[in-house]
Amino acid sequence: MNVRTQIGLMLIIGGVLNFGGWGASAALEDTSVGLTKLSLSIATLGMLILAAGFYGLVDSMDKGSGALYAKTGLVIFVIGTAVAIIEPALIIGAAEANAAGNPALEKTIDAIQMAIASAGVGIYFLGFAIIGVGILMQKHLNTLIAGPMVVMGLFGAFMSIYDYESLLLLPSYASTLFLPLATGIVFIRSRVES
Repeated sequence: MNVRTQIGLMLIIGGVLNFGGWGASAALEDTSVGLTKLSLSIATLGMLILAAGFYGLVDSMDKGSGALYAKTGLVIFVIGTAVAIIEPALIIGAAEANAAGNPALEKTIDAIQMAIASAGVGIYFLGFAIIGVGILMQKHLNTLIAGPMVVMGLFGAFMSIYDYESLLLLPSYASTLFLPLATGIVFIRSRVES
C-alpha cells in the first residue's frame, strides 16, 4: 500500500468513524452509559484519524501556492480537534452522573461541555475551511470538494459559536463525513506518484 492510499484511507475511515460515532451517540440519548462510551470513543478515534489524514493531504501539497494556507488550516484544525476531544469525555461524565442519580452534577458537566464544545468545534470547522482554501488556491484536488469545505467550514464555525445546539449545524457535520470521504477517494485515485 503506497502513501497516497494510506492518506486516502485515513480521510475515509476517519470521517466515517467520526460521523458514525457521534451519530450513534446522538441516537442513544443517554440510554446506556456503556454504549455512549463506546460510540464516543469511536468518534474520538475518527477525529484523530481524520486529523492524521489531513496532515498527509497537506504534506502532499509540498510548497505549492496553497500550501501555506493548508498548513495554517491544519494547525487550526488540529487545535480544534484537541479541544473538541474534551467534549466526549464530558458527555460520558454527564451520562455517568445521570446514571448515578446526580442530576445537579450532570447539568453542571453538561454546561461545561457545551461551552468547551462550542469553542472547539468552531475552531475545528475554521481549520477545515482554511484547508479548503489552500486546496482551492493550489487546485490540488477537485474544486467541487474544496469549495464546499470552505463554505461548510465557515458556516460550521459561525454556527458553533452562534448556536451550538442548532440543527443548522447538521449540514456542516455531514460535510465532515462526505467531503473527507470524497477527498480520500479522489486522492487515492489521483495519478500523482508517492
